[in-house]
Amino acid sequence: MKNKINRYVKFINSGDIQFFVYMPAAIGLLILFNYDELKKPDLIPVMDSLAQFTEFLYAVSAYQNHELPLWNSYLYGGQPFYLLMNHGLLLNPIVWIWIILGTLIGLTHLQIYVWYHLTEIVFYALGGFFLVRRITKNNIAALIGFIILLFSGDAAYWVNQIYIFTIIMPVPWILFLGLRYFDKQTVPNAFVAAFFLGITLNVYYPIYLIAFLSITAVFLALFYFRAMAEIDHKKLFRHLLLTVPLIAVLVLPTYFAYTEINNDYYQISRYSSEEQVNAVDVPLEHTSHVALADIAPLMLVPQRGFHDATALIGTLAFVFMLSGLLSRSKASLLWTGIFIAMCLNIAGRHTPFFYLGYLLVPFYKLIRSFSFFSGFISFSAAVLACIGVGNLLRKISSFSPDMSGIYFWRRETLIFLLFIGLIFYLPEGHRLYPALAAAALAAVFFLVIKRPGDKRSLVLFGHIAIAAFLVIGAFNLSLIKGSSLEIPGFFNYTGRFGFSFDRPDEYLSIDEKTNKSIPFTNIGDKTDAPWYFDDWGSDNTLFVDRQYYHRSKTMGFDGMMKKKLHFLKYYTVYDKALNYNFFIDKSILVLRDENNVGNKNAGLELDRVEDIEEREEILPAALFLNKKTANRVVFDITVNEDVFLLYTDRYHKGFKAAIDGKEVPVLKGMDIFKAVELPAGKHLVEFVFQPFYGYVLIIYLAVAVGFYLVMLVCGTVKIYESVVRSYRCNFLSP
Repeated sequence: MKNKINRYVKFINSGDIQFFVYMPAAIGLLILFNYDELKKPDLIPVMDSLAQFTEFLYAVSAYQNHELPLWNSYLYGGQPFYLLMNHGLLLNPIVWIWIILGTLIGLTHLQIYVWYHLTEIVFYALGGFFLVRRITKNNIAALIGFIILLFSGDAAYWVNQIYIFTIIMPVPWILFLGLRYFDKQTVPNAFVAAFFLGITLNVYYPIYLIAFLSITAVFLALFYFRAMAEIDHKKLFRHLLLTVPLIAVLVLPTYFAYTEINNDYYQISRYSSEEQVNAVDVPLEHTSHVALADIAPLMLVPQRGFHDATALIGTLAFVFMLSGLLSRSKASLLWTGIFIAMCLNIAGRHTPFFYLGYLLVPFYKLIRSFSFFSGFISFSAAVLACIGVGNLLRKISSFSPDMSGIYFWRRETLIFLLFIGLIFYLPEGHRLYPALAAAALAAVFFLVIKRPGDKRSLVLFGHIAIAAFLVIGAFNLSLIKGSSLEIPGFFNYTGRFGFSFDRPDEYLSIDEKTNKSIPFTNIGDKTDAPWYFDDWGSDNTLFVDRQYYHRSKTMGFDGMMKKKLHFLKYYTVYDKALNYNFFIDKSILVLRDENNVGNKNAGLELDRVEDIEEREEILPAALFLNKKTANRVVFDITVNEDVFLLYTDRYHKGFKAAIDGKEVPVLKGMDIFKAVELPAGKHLVEFVFQPFYGYVLIIYLAVAVGFYLVMLVCGTVKIYESVVRSYRCNFLSP
């Protein structure tokens, strides 16, 4: 019996315990706090805008209803495709792994959605674990990093825009694979790092990732100049010749999507206003949603409801982050610089760092939502906290009786005093669990000091520290979630949300009094999708129109499609139509040029437009929906005079139009919509959407999903080998 107990003690003291106990415990807590969303398939969390959640349902529904390819979804206004592209969902391999797996095991759309995000959170935290372990060479510090990133990632999912988390999800893996390559410069390591970087550059707006990597490279050059000089540069150059073309090929989906979409929809960052694109001065308060003074409180106190930027890591991690800041090692200086730079990014324009960003980061001027850097703040803070933990553990392990004295432990004493002070800073109801964690850590810490050289005390301190981070992380999530099912942050639906234009029977919208929205413009009424236009970021920003579902139920799809079509009498040439409704009310089509216009007699001089009175829109004599598929729609239309048919949908280079079976030129109407010239009489009008990048996307997804599956298999094999090795060493060895 004593021998068995000794073996279990040996196992507990081993470095592989994280794969047996603590990681499963942390992941179990994560699932527990998201259990309601996994259990109830008709519940959607709404913390940002309904569009960012609804778009994913379109994607999953498309697969489940066998109506792929998704890029041919222009019948939905094209909006789901655009938002999926711009938000990285369509190009994220983890999404498609869960779509395939969830479909096979019969999960609903929303269950797939939640499982996908939980998987991303675990994937992010696991990357942080490997990165921190390589930096600190300490399993306890690495496991604490896993716990911090796991709970801060889930907090970002529930508190702010979930895409703030999507931006930072691949970062720890990119850094880990980069360090792995420079430690051992081999072709396989180079290709693995290049594959992962190429795939992640397609996920969400890559400008944020580019900004982080550019700034990190500058600090690496400053603090690790000698180490970088010792790299085999000839081998690095040869590997770059092999991998740069691979990265370029992998980012083709994003490149083609952004170039085939018109300039109004070109975005590699967030939506940028004209003032930003033209570098016109904009007041700071209009570009920064979070002030520098707000960063520390947001890192400490869990927030309920939606917040534009939250870098929550918790009180204990915050204290150890300060310890990491003061450790004065090269790693500490590197991550301190990165942390400060990410905080300065939050300040936005009119700061010296912002203008430095122009020099350091490509396309830095395109960034609009600087608050999105909060994810990088929490990540760099977590790494600093792990560095602080690692330094403390090393100091404890090297402690001997002749080193005792308050001077030797001055930093640690200040840390515990600061921790106690921060507990009093927290609001009432937030103090109990952090106080218990502080008491437990302090008790074991003084036990270690009293018994120097006792390995059991050191191991106990490590386990207590891990448990404290688990407790505080879980407590923070409980405060964030709370009784979330009762707050007006959710809406539910009944009926199948299909991709074949079957709409929900009923939607329960969130309370308009507590969740105000910008009124949609009339042009938004004309589109077949739950979207409307406003000028939040630009003229083409899309959000959900909460009245859409009622109209779609009462009008049906035919009625919604008919509302997308406008029949206009005149045209004029203008660079950009800033007020679509003004011209539509006057029955005037605005074009960029008239090269493909046959009815020249209908042309108007620009100065005559103001004098034309508003008139009722020209209506067709007959209009019927003949046929519709995922990428094709056919109308039977009868008009009594020559007109311009404006189709109020996003413009695509892959869009084609035919009248009575003969392809006709597509005019770029109202700067972003499509139009064709329709002669008087009865016609069969056909619209088809077949962009070239759709075929590139198929190849990319096959490669990306395959790469992630190979990573999953290889990682599982390594963990299995580690488990077997640990079992043999701890339980089978004599």
